[in-house]
Amino acid sequence: MMDQIINVVSNVAFPIAMCVIMTYYYHTTIEEMKKSLNTLNDTITTLNSKIDALIGGRRAGDDKRD
Repeated sequence: MMDQIINVVSNVAFPIAMCVIMTYYYHTTIEEMKKSLNTLNDTITTLNSKIDALIGGRRAGDDKRD
């Protein structure tokens, strides 16, 4: 009887526990990546604004000469 209980715990509980742990790990990793991407997006937006201010709003391909 005890061997059967140990077998059930080994075959069922461990995989379930690992799935829960992996889900938590992936969730926290994805949240950290979202924060990093948001920071990167903010930085790129700021740099684009500064570049636009420096070149007077002209971008590559906007070489329309009067």
